[in-house]
Amino acid sequence: MLNHSLIKLCLFMCAGGVYMKLHKLDLNEVRGFGHGKVFLHIAFLLGACSIAGVPLGSGYISKSLLHEGLLEYIAHTGGGTRLIYKALEWLFLISGGLTAAYMTKLYVCLFIEKNADARKQKEYEGCRDFRPETKAVLLVVGGMLLILGVLPGVFLQGAGKLSLAFLGKGAPGHIAYFSLENLKGAAVSLGIGAAVYLGVVRTVLMGKDGKYQNRLPARIDLEDSLYRPLIGKVLVPLAGTVCTLADRLPDVLMAYVVKPVVYAVTRAADLFAESVLTYFVKPVVYFFTRAADEAADAGAVFLLEKVFREPHKSRPEPVGSRLSDAMGAAFNSVAALMNRTVLKKKPVRTDFVSVFAAAREELGNVVRYVTRSVSFGLLMLCLTLLAIVAYLLSR
Repeated sequence: MLNHSLIKLCLFMCAGGVYMKLHKLDLNEVRGFGHGKVFLHIAFLLGACSIAGVPLGSGYISKSLLHEGLLEYIAHTGGGTRLIYKALEWLFLISGGLTAAYMTKLYVCLFIEKNADARKQKEYEGCRDFRPETKAVLLVVGGMLLILGVLPGVFLQGAGKLSLAFLGKGAPGHIAYFSLENLKGAAVSLGIGAAVYLGVVRTVLMGKDGKYQNRLPARIDLEDSLYRPLIGKVLVPLAGTVCTLADRLPDVLMAYVVKPVVYAVTRAADLFAESVLTYFVKPVVYFFTRAADEAADAGAVFLLEKVFREPHKSRPEPVGSRLSDAMGAAFNSVAALMNRTVLKKKPVRTDFVSVFAAAREELGNVVRYVTRSVSFGLLMLCLTLLAIVAYLLSR
């Protein structure tokens, strides 16, 4: 799996680079494009040799392990089972040969042959190679394929040991990757590939004009009959539906789940806070402010009676001023006139001079009481501020 992923990484990057340059897939169109492109040539050759099972490539190591496994089954079984494994061995060698044949076809097409159109060939040879970062990746991956193929016991066998616990197998014994039997298997597979290339690719699959031909009927072309309809009519609409649902799901959740929950929570919190404020905070605050007000009044009365020595005395006859006497005399004259005319049965007996004098004296008492209460309040405030400052300084 490690070798296969690295080989396909190398080859697909090469194929993708060719397509990104030309935007063409037909072999007759891209023919000769690899001329003069050293980095592409080296990377493609390393990948092609590896996947074809050429010795010293990493693919050869994987194919040798598979081939050696088949040979061991053939050696340790008999009868019909042995024939089945023998048939599987030849199927394995032929499939490897077919891989070598089509990789040879691609290699020759890109790097050996030239395009039938001389103008295109000149244009291809003048086309600059890949960007530096692409070259670096191709060389790193191609170099890894060569290193893994030359030193399999150092790297690949070490990587294989990491999978033993997962596979439930013990450590393998000594593996002779370059034994005569394994090299013989590789030679057989490559020989089959050479025969297929020379006997089929260069004859049956080539036209008289030297162009590559696709001899398969168009109706069995999987790309047009299966892959494109599957992608265009099934996968793309399905992906669009999934993406649409994924796009609308957050809006639906926000509208029908998140917002109602948030509203319910905030509403409950608001009602709770309002209830606490109405039935707890306000009564407590009213109680303490009322108590402080009563205490201030009690303190003021205490100071007036105990400190300033002003006990309660019977009120003397009020004494008015000139204004209160004049207003009282005027009201008395009006009352006397009304007693003689309107109020003969129920005359008014009130002395308005005394009433206005009493009102004047009461107003003066109220002013004095308010003045002393404000002074006391300011005194208490100053004492409180002094206590706070003393507390802060003590900290």
